[in-house]
Amino acid sequence: MKKYTLARSKSLGSTSMFVCICIITAMLLTVPALAGAPPAGPAIGQSIGEWVLAQIFWVALVAIVIVIIKLLLTRNFVAMGITVVIGAVALVIIETPQRIQAIGNAIFSLIP
Repeated sequence: MKKYTLARSKSLGSTSMFVCICIITAMLLTVPALAGAPPAGPAIGQSIGEWVLAQIFWVALVAIVIVIIKLLLTRNFVAMGITVVIGAVALVIIETPQRIQAIGNAIFSLIP
């Protein structure tokens, strides 16, 4: 009888995932430095809100890219396409929340 043993070695997926995590960590460290801090002044609340919204956009973009890379490595193209579409919609909503407010106002005006 043969004994089957499991060989533990690094697979292509784990190595690629490590490289992706390193690249994304570098991006996360440089993006806030490039974006700059919100300016002080009379409209500091609005400035901080815009700055936080910009940071949320970049965090969401990085999260979507991580998921897309993982799905690409596993050759799951259908799920990758769905992630791209849903991610694009989410990024549009994050970038311009006024559109959601306009849609909500239009729906509310239709209710008698």
